[in-house]
Amino acid sequence: MGDVIPIEEGRSAQPTPPEGLNGQTLFGAIVDEFAAVGATLPRSTIAVAVRHGAAALKDGVAPEIVLAGCMVALRQGKGRFTQDYIAELAVVKAGQHLSLGEYQRQVERHKYETAPLSRVERIQQGLEEENDGTT
Repeated sequence: MGDVIPIEEGRSAQPTPPEGLNGQTLFGAIVDEFAAVGATLPRSTIAVAVRHGAAALKDGVAPEIVLAGCMVALRQGKGRFTQDYIAELAVVKAGQHLSLGEYQRQVERHKYETAPLSRVERIQQGLEEENDGTT
């Protein structure tokens, strides 16, 4: 599968990305972050997260968000979902993250705005248009 990389607890929550971050330097930065802390992580696991991170970098996502997303995904043991972590961090940084309540309100508003008119509403709308034309 691959070599094992040591990991430790207690490192900073916000790793600093190296200048000119690309797929190779992203892999190296992740290896360095985990090597500095002493636990064990297979390189093949890191490689999955790096593939997602490299794609995000090509799409123009900020390097610090990509590295943080990779680290969070790997620390959660969910490297295969790295793209989701990166996207969520990008949305949070942009100030667009929705709480569950905000999301539910958005859904309800969308339902209301796109729902077809009921029979009663169509009759009321027709009466209003009729009244508007005669006054």
